[in-house]
Amino acid sequence: PVTVTPADGTAIHGVKKNEDLFSVQIMDTRERIQGYEKDQVRSVVDEKKSAMPAYGPDRLNESDLDDLMRYLQTLRGFDPSVK
Repeated sequence: PVTVTPADGTAIHGVKKNEDLFSVQIMDTRERIQGYEKDQVRSVVDEKKSAMPAYGPDRLNESDLDDLMRYLQTLRGFDPSVK
């Protein structure tokens, strides 16, 4: 996650997709790719906290959790020998 603050001061939160010495590209929270020249922005801050929302035990009831676990148990890894 990254926060880019342009010259107008409105912080833009997103996920960094590319960066070099002169520019940074992010995908914002509306899933738009945006590019910024570093000399045209106030700051580019790499965030420490994940952009994923926190999910505590109160988010899924027992039935939904059981359904999720049963689904996950059906998944198998990629097998390159299967065509």
